[in-house]
Amino acid sequence: MYFKYLLGGLRADFGCWLKFFMFFPFFPLYMFSLCFLWLLSLPRRFYTPPHLTTDSVVIVTGCDTGIGKCCAAKLCELGFHVIAGVTTEEGGNQLKDETSGCKGELSYFIGDITKEQSVTEFRDYVEEMFQHNKRKRLVGLVNNAGIVLPGPVELQPINQVQRQFEVNVIGQVRITQCFLARLRKCKGRLINMSSMYGRCCMLGAHNASKCAMEAISDTLRAEMLRFGVSVSIIEPGYVNTPMIEGLCGGKQHQIWDSLMDYGKHDYNEEHQKFVNHTEKLKCFAGEPEDVCCSVIHALCAPFPRTRYVVGFDAQILNFISWAYSDRLRDVMVKICERCTRY
Repeated sequence: MYFKYLLGGLRADFGCWLKFFMFFPFFPLYMFSLCFLWLLSLPRRFYTPPHLTTDSVVIVTGCDTGIGKCCAAKLCELGFHVIAGVTTEEGGNQLKDETSGCKGELSYFIGDITKEQSVTEFRDYVEEMFQHNKRKRLVGLVNNAGIVLPGPVELQPINQVQRQFEVNVIGQVRITQCFLARLRKCKGRLINMSSMYGRCCMLGAHNASKCAMEAISDTLRAEMLRFGVSVSIIEPGYVNTPMIEGLCGGKQHQIWDSLMDYGKHDYNEEHQKFVNHTEKLKCFAGEPEDVCCSVIHALCAPFPRTRYVVGFDAQILNFISWAYSDRLRDVMVKICERCTRY
């Protein structure tokens, strides 16, 4: 069966290569045009780095654990005033204790980005802080909050699909809309946490939500260009966080039990493959500090990238998505899953 798909993909790739060789005589002119356009874009690509003082405010969402918590702590060490969005009092106090010796300042707000009233209260909290200290300015917004509920699209209850889009997409857009005017005023940086698994078919509705976030980020980058606001996307692979540890533990089986019973027996083998795949990839998972370094670069560098691919597995998937057609990419992903099964 794989051979049949492979032939179909090769036929599609052959057409692409044929067009390339027909275009080959104009290749030097094409490269010259690219270099010329790149030079013209250099002034547009430059963004003034923010000052590392407590008057420079960075908002980070999803700071209870994992990547968000690490980013908030590192940015506070650099000297920023970090406003951390958390969901529990315990998470906020723990983060406050960990950053007590830093030269920066940390504040936290307990809220839920899926609720309009909570986000409005968060905006009022930030605006009140700016009113009390006129020197402070918003230089960065890191949309990090997110959840993952993997499962086949056919079996996943609509409430799980809706929940993932509410947190991973709609909640991020709601936060962005609240603070984008402040970012435009100071020509700040907008950083959206996506996932490399938004480019391949492995986690069902989670992938769809991350693809939507990437499209929104691309749109915002084009819209914010004339305002001098840099928009970057972080695309990590597997990272050692409580979220991934939960998937490797009993949470994955709990999610599987919550799926619709109709047709579940047809996916039993695929489910076991995915569990083994997750366990194997945990050995190659990166650390939150790796992602945090990319966030800091996107926030502080004069030439921030539009995309940051973080992690060994993410680099492999990035190459597959770039080098292969859709059919061949599906085959390569399945081969990778089978390799990690054993």
